[in-house]
Amino acid sequence: MRAALMALALCAAGCNVVFGFDDIHPVDANVPPPNVFSSPGPRDHAMGYDFGEAVTVTLAADDPTTIIYYTTDGTPPSHGSQHGITPVTGIAMSSNATLRYFGSGVGGDSAPISDAYYVATAAQSVAGYYVTSVVLDGASPVVVVSPGQVVSGATARVKAWVQTGCPDCAAQVVYGVDTTDQGCLFDTERDAPSGPGLYPGFTRTATFKVTAPMTPGVHEVRITYSEQTDCADAMAMNALVNRPDQSRIGALIVQ
Repeated sequence: MRAALMALALCAAGCNVVFGFDDIHPVDANVPPPNVFSSPGPRDHAMGYDFGEAVTVTLAADDPTTIIYYTTDGTPPSHGSQHGITPVTGIAMSSNATLRYFGSGVGGDSAPISDAYYVATAAQSVAGYYVTSVVLDGASPVVVVSPGQVVSGATARVKAWVQTGCPDCAAQVVYGVDTTDQGCLFDTERDAPSGPGLYPGFTRTATFKVTAPMTPGVHEVRITYSEQTDCADAMAMNALVNRPDQSRIGALIVQ
């Protein structure tokens, strides 16, 4: 409103200015900018873990009114970039490229984030996994929850395969929150007793539940791959701690 009054004072004689910038783009200083995440997040390329096929990414924020602006060519995003209201789905990262994005809400703009994605078809010859289309609450991979809340009925599309040197190996795609294992999105013993097979392997739609930590704050829902006989064995080795190729698939905002 202050900007509007200044504009009217400066243009009292025949001025058509009615609204100032603060009125058109109101920002509430008492509300923090939104938190925005990619799902799946980038994998640890430094450790040699690339995506074996093109990645379809969802961008989502913890405020359902957030507008997310993004670019897929590494250039800085702006209010003139591609955008949509959270969640923004179907963003194709078909080659080595950087996804950059920020969210705009009543608390202003969040800081821009850069996620580098590496796609290498050569990765199809080694053991791998691919988790997309994650929905924690029926709409988004990012949800606001209370401490200890159980988020039931979450879904994800999961693909898993083994390396060419061990076509009969077992495989597990372990999920959890931060570094705490909570279950398996894919379990050879349960889903494909003869093993997922070589790429493209075995694909399923997984339904799972996630338990939020008791500590308030941002907690990532993560996955990793482990060639263990069953899910219990994979969790016993603390897969999310010991496997370097873990990746984010969602986030819990505990309040």
